[in-house]
This record gives sequence, structure tokens and C-alpha cells, in this order.
Amino acid sequence: MDATVPAETIKAMVAEIDSQKTIGEARRAEILDTLETYECWAPFFRLLGRRLADKQKRSLQDYVRAAAVQSRLLEDVFAATATCSALVEDLEIDYKTFYSDVLPRIVDLNDWNTEAAILQGVSGKFKSPKDEVAVLERLCFLFEKKVHNEDKLAESYEKLLAADQSNIKALRYFKLAFTHSHQWEEVAAILAALLKAQLRPQEVFRAGQELAAVLLYQLDRPQDAIRVLEDYCTESPLDTSTIHFDAYMKLGDLPGCIRVLRQCLLNVDDNGSRAVLHYRIGNLYSQLGDKTAAEDNFEKSTNLSENIIQPVESLVSIKLEHLDWTAVRTWMGELQKRIHDEALRNQIEDALKRLDDGIAARA
Repeated sequence: MDATVPAETIKAMVAEIDSQKTIGEARRAEILDTLETYECWAPFFRLLGRRLADKQKRSLQDYVRAAAVQSRLLEDVFAATATCSALVEDLEIDYKTFYSDVLPRIVDLNDWNTEAAILQGVSGKFKSPKDEVAVLERLCFLFEKKVHNEDKLAESYEKLLAADQSNIKALRYFKLAFTHSHQWEEVAAILAALLKAQLRPQEVFRAGQELAAVLLYQLDRPQDAIRVLEDYCTESPLDTSTIHFDAYMKLGDLPGCIRVLRQCLLNVDDNGSRAVLHYRIGNLYSQLGDKTAAEDNFEKSTNLSENIIQPVESLVSIKLEHLDWTAVRTWMGELQKRIHDEALRNQIEDALKRLDDGIAARA
């Protein structure tokens, strides 16, 4: 023992502790303070342990004092964790009390590893499921942002999701994890669970769009993709038309594709985009054998933009099928105006002359 330590005083205190006689509260506090000051840990923990073993007398202060010494002075994280675990179980305190009143007295500021170890020890000890979710969310934060332990992070999120199947933080974590490992069935299941969680409307729209994309492009389930879009994304400001269109196309549902493109017409203002949409609608009607509707959309496309030639070519083909030579002559002339390549323009000019000769001969 250090020469500065009052050896006889300490010896007398140890004898008083070991005598098993009842020690008054003031005297007990004095003895504990002295033993802690001079780091006489064996008698310190004998006296403190005696109180902690007494269900009628143990207190929050006793547990905190023991855990603080174990953590800060002895650097025995395992012992401190065990003491904290007993504290939560024996006193049945809630997580808020533990985090605000206990932990700061046990763990040094920014000692993230010790905090994580202790929180792992008390996880599962709280009576309230809400408290268990709170401690697991804190652990996830620590392992992700402070301690950077991927294994512990995954383990904590697994426990969090088991404790709260609608936990948005856990669901988002596993969505990313499964996406990175290309586990698309699992990604779809997580996104479906997210849609049932308490998301804001904008988040619902995005989760619905992501789920529809996974169902269509990764799992080849176009009908399910359409159902998700119609259930969750009808009011979405996000553009889901490509997914919707591709799903109908995958099913061979051309009328469905047309409905999607017609809805797109309501959402675009510039004539160039509208011209392209009418051209695509016209092509779909052509595949359905509805030449009248196809021709109507091709004409609308040509009227909306002078820079597009594909619908003009389509109109020429339709008029050729109908042997409507005058209309063929009209649309070939329009095609010639829109083509900038001189060689092609000359070829069309030659074709027009032959067409005029044929029309004249038939007259």
C-alpha cells in the first residue's frame, strides 16, 4: 500500500466490513468513498456487493457506482456491462432513464466502443418492446457511424427487424444490403414491407416505384409490377411511365401500352415530346391493325413537329397499302421537305416524278 494511505484507517474499515455488523448509511458512504479514493477495490466491492444482493435496499446509485468504477477506473468493460444488465433487470428502469441518467456516469464522452458493449449487454433486458427498439436503433447508429463494425451492424439490424417488423431504418438497411448482393426476392419483400410501414406520401411513391422496377426488370413479374404502380403510384409526381409501359409490353398488352402513352400526353407541354408520343401511339395502333387510329396519330405527330420524319414515312406506307396515290404524293412531298440529306432528297424527287407519271397515265 502507498505510504500516503492511512493503513490503520483502511484496516479498520475492512474489519468493520468483514464483521458483518449493520453499518449505518452515513458510515457506509464514508467507507466507500475512502476505499474508492485509495483504490482498495476488494473491500469496496465486498461492501457494495452486499447492498446489491439485498433486494430491499439496493438502489440505482449503488449500481451506477459499481459500474462507473468498473468502467472508468478498472477499465473492465465486461464487469461494467454485467452490472448494467443487472441494474436494468433488477430495478426495471426504462431505456430513457438508463440512457440519460445512467450511461453518462459510466461511459466517458465519445467512448463509443464501451457504450456499444454496455448497450449490447442491456439489450433484451428492458420490459417494454419500445425500449428494446430504442436501444437497438442506438446500437445500429453506433456500429454504422462510430464504431464501424459491419458484422455487429448486420446483427443489430437483424434484431431490430425482429423486434419491430415495420421499422423503417432496419428495412432500408436490408433493402440496400440485399440490393448489393442481388438478392432480388428479398429486396422485393423488404420494399413490400416498407410500403406497409408509416412512410410519408413521397416515400410511399418512391418505394412503390422501386418495387415495381424490381418486380419487372429483376423478377420478370410484370403483372405484379402493374398492380404495385396502380396501388401506390397513381398520384405520384415521379415518372413511372417507363416501368408501366414496359410491363404492359412484356405482357403483350398493347392497349395497356397505349393507355400509358396517352396519360403521358397529359403530362408534357412541349410539342416535340408530344409528337414523339403520338408517333409511338400510332405504331402501336398499327400493330393492332387499327390503321385509322394509327394514321390519326401519325398526322398529329407531323403537325406538332417539323423535325420528325418517322411518322411521315409511316403515313407514306399506309397510303401505299391503300393505293391512295394522291395521298402518297402528298406525304412524299412532305418527307422531301424534312430530309436534309441532298442525295436522299434527289432520290425522293425521282420517285415523285415517276409517281406523277403514273398518276397521269391512270388519269
